[in-house]
Amino acid sequence: MKTRKNATQMGDFFNTQEQLRTGYSVPLKGKNSVVVQGNGSELGKRQRVLGRAKRKMISNKRALKLIDVSKSKGDEKSMNEFWDVFHCQENLVTANGKQYCRYCGRRVCSVCNNIREFILRAKYEPIFKTWKDPHFVVLTVKSVPARKLKWLVDAMYRAFHRINQKYQKRRYRGDKIQFLGIKTFECEFNPDPNKLWYNPHFNILVPNKEVGELLKMEWSKLWGRRWVNPDIQYCQPVRNRGKIMLEVIKYSMKIFTDPDKDKRFRTKKEHKIYIRAQYNIYKAMRGHRIFERFGFNLPKGTMKRKSKNTEVANPINWKYDPKSNDWAGEDMAGLLTNYVPDERLMDILENRMDVILE
Repeated sequence: MKTRKNATQMGDFFNTQEQLRTGYSVPLKGKNSVVVQGNGSELGKRQRVLGRAKRKMISNKRALKLIDVSKSKGDEKSMNEFWDVFHCQENLVTANGKQYCRYCGRRVCSVCNNIREFILRAKYEPIFKTWKDPHFVVLTVKSVPARKLKWLVDAMYRAFHRINQKYQKRRYRGDKIQFLGIKTFECEFNPDPNKLWYNPHFNILVPNKEVGELLKMEWSKLWGRRWVNPDIQYCQPVRNRGKIMLEVIKYSMKIFTDPDKDKRFRTKKEHKIYIRAQYNIYKAMRGHRIFERFGFNLPKGTMKRKSKNTEVANPINWKYDPKSNDWAGEDMAGLLTNYVPDERLMDILENRMDVILE
């Protein structure tokens, strides 16, 4: 089995060389206990446990396809990153109703995206709720084929940075416009074989209409009509505060999350996962923040993930078994979650992963 390389660590993980090699903690000599790092996650809620098993299954099946694409392109760096995803949460320790494990932190990982979604909501929702007249802005550009995608994404980030710097300097000089907001990146893929294209764009939440209209104006002026149609740049008031933050966060991650999360695909033929397109988008995103704030700092004391060494008694070790889509007990018989995948989801993962179109 391929070992991890350069894994980005997020959440609970282990320190010693033996722990890094195996992925789970090592029993202390003379004690029926282990030392783990982190507070662990609760196992008591059935739906949460099943959701974790579902996301792990999705990540594993997709990662193997992405590894094949990376290998065909001679991209060893991406291949190792996708192996990180495949091995994420491969080994678990359970004790006292909690699980402890190691996370990869990769953008392609459905497990880590779910954790990231929770963290971002906890950090930014309190700030968003203080905005009196929030608006939702979409800044887009001309669609391009795969060969131009990386260039266009880099140019988009440079353009937005240029606009932001302009108005931050004005604020420093006394301008009263509070040019600030929350920005996420999203890229859509058109699978029409007659005209394959990618449409990258920014989804932005701003505190008022004035900032939104300024963004539209500056974006259109900077790119010109060759690349931007001013009439389709979007700026509308937020109508449902309770959902918009979650939706904006999901926009930036949806291509790498549950392919049938909303159950909107009524027939099995309506949905596919375009693996090569996901690989191209992942490559184009490299080096950029998918979710970021601009014009403000988080308050002091904002929630941060803190890990600590904890000794837990009577641990049980589990190892993920791809055949059963579940974690099998290494110290006892049986499976951890007894997860049974939905037929529609399994059909997508096993029969509807397109590895040709890009």
